[in-house]
Amino acid sequence: MSKIKIILVTFFGLIIIAVVFFTVYKLQKLNRESQINIPAISHNQAKSGGQTDQANSQESTLESGQIAENLSTNYLLKVPFQSQAPFIDWSEPYENACEEASIIMVEHYLNNQDLSKEQMKNEIDRAVDWQIKNWKKHTDLNADQTLKLAEDYFNLTGQVIRSYSLNDIEKYISSGYPVLVPMDGQLLGNPNFRGVGPEYHMLVLIGYDDSQEIFITNDPGTRKGEKYIYKYQTVLDAVSGPKKNMEKAVIVLGK
Repeated sequence: MSKIKIILVTFFGLIIIAVVFFTVYKLQKLNRESQINIPAISHNQAKSGGQTDQANSQESTLESGQIAENLSTNYLLKVPFQSQAPFIDWSEPYENACEEASIIMVEHYLNNQDLSKEQMKNEIDRAVDWQIKNWKKHTDLNADQTLKLAEDYFNLTGQVIRSYSLNDIEKYISSGYPVLVPMDGQLLGNPNFRGVGPEYHMLVLIGYDDSQEIFITNDPGTRKGEKYIYKYQTVLDAVSGPKKNMEKAVIVLGK
């Protein structure tokens, strides 16, 4: 085979491979979007009853403990997303900033604010600097430490919930409160993670759909983590504290 033929075969082969990869990517994206046909509700809408058929009729606040009892079969909160490595820099501190990123996404949701890559990076940097100054280190945060950071640095309120069911989690979400979940990231099976995934991870549950038995999440551990879908049981089985201590706790934040 002549050199020209080899070049042409290689060239067209690369084009075919590129087309296949692009088609697979688009089909995966279309499939995921088709699974989430739920209108997203802002924090203000959720507190005022949502103004949609799916929202509960009572106004609820985390502070007063008034949490929805009449649940919709699906619900989705409009929580802004950015990765914990917004500019694809996975060096420290961003490699271990899933807790900060999760809090920041919820903070912007509670304040009805958008969230840019620059804002995510700057807010992670400041939160890490605060921890080093006040706690002398930046390390993995368990549920209690995550809540303390949210309260002491971000001026949010919250609760660590150690006894909960799937129904309880859905109640918080349908009341307008995303749920932060510390977990063993290696049990999630997310193909977008590097390697087998992080031993310790945190993400935000922003919605659910009972008909498909899925949580809709903002997973800061990947740039493809916006509205990322996990099965109910996958999430519930993966809940864990740092160093695989199996602490089954979740965090709910409010203003």
